[in-house]
Amino acid sequence: MDRTIKLHQHEFDVLPEAWGKLNDAFGLTQACVSPLQSYPDLNKMSEAHLEEFLSKSALPEWDKDQLRAAEDRTEYYAKRLDWRRQSEAEEACRKHHIYLKKSGIFIPSEVRNKFYELDALMWDALLEHRVNKEVGQIPLMNAKIDAFRSQGTELLNGLERVVQQRLWNPPSLSDQPLN
Repeated sequence: MDRTIKLHQHEFDVLPEAWGKLNDAFGLTQACVSPLQSYPDLNKMSEAHLEEFLSKSALPEWDKDQLRAAEDRTEYYAKRLDWRRQSEAEEACRKHHIYLKKSGIFIPSEVRNKFYELDALMWDALLEHRVNKEVGQIPLMNAKIDAFRSQGTELLNGLERVVQQRLWNPPSLSDQPLN
């Protein structure tokens, strides 16, 4: 009985953390692979406006210098921002994946598998997006990105219901084996 209580406590601790990391990764992946991206038109900014904009930018100083010298400042900035979004999404997915590998043992396999399904969907979309940017092939590969867009939100919503069910209505202790 004590073992079952401890396992449920670990599950109760791990599920919200895994859910939070998944949502961070999902949101950043969604923003990264979205076909609708918006950038300020740096080419039309006055030098003073550009300097104010850059002072608030997260770009490193060497990048700001290259942007100032770029023939098309908007294009340069857009490419740098796209790579930054890619890196942030990949890092969030990596954190989620590592957490799930380390702590997923405390999540029932049927629930853990749903986390992994979304994990794979995000990684596939990000990899395809990266390849598209690196290779620059036309037409772009979009099968994995389209799968993420078409299935991701539905899978996330379904997993949310499962996680809520596990957290708010845990199995009764009498239903669990005693070994």
